[in-house]
Amino acid sequence: MQPPSPTIQARMDVGHRFGEEARKLFPEGIMVEAEFWDRDGALAETAQCFDDSAGSVLFEAAFLHRDTFLRCDVLRKVSAADWELWEVKSVKSPSALHILDLAIQTYVVAICLNELPRQQSIVKAGIIHFGVSDSTFAWTDLTKQVNDLRSEVEQLITNGITIRELEAAPQISIGKHCFRPYRCPFLGSACR
Repeated sequence: MQPPSPTIQARMDVGHRFGEEARKLFPEGIMVEAEFWDRDGALAETAQCFDDSAGSVLFEAAFLHRDTFLRCDVLRKVSAADWELWEVKSVKSPSALHILDLAIQTYVVAICLNELPRQQSIVKAGIIHFGVSDSTFAWTDLTKQVNDLRSEVEQLITNGITIRELEAAPQISIGKHCFRPYRCPFLGSACR
């Protein structure tokens, strides 16, 4: 895969800085330190946080269900068995893609939390984003929208597993879907 363009890299840098600032909203938070590529390390570190009852806020907690691996920006405990999941986005308002991303995360995390010895659940899901000015934060509760996407998320995960298990790559012509919501990194190498 090619490195990101300077424009994309600048956007990613803004997002990382925004995430760092958003974490300051939760000074008690514990960071899962495993590198982004260290799936097993991140899962083990997250499991240890739950085993130790390490904290009421976890940053970059890792979860895996049906080959869907993810890291949560903010997972916040609000009661003995209830958690909130917050994604941090450096945008003025959440898009449909952000809501779908949050729905996938909520689905996977809820299943994983339910499998803990003392069942736990997600009671709220939302996005922390730019507020009125770029120096303030807004919190948008998207729990209803996320819950409404549950069956779509289940189907997306099933479709992804089905595609992964194919003997050969699917033969799909290049089209608008190759550029939205993002430009496909395989254009030119695996496409016809």
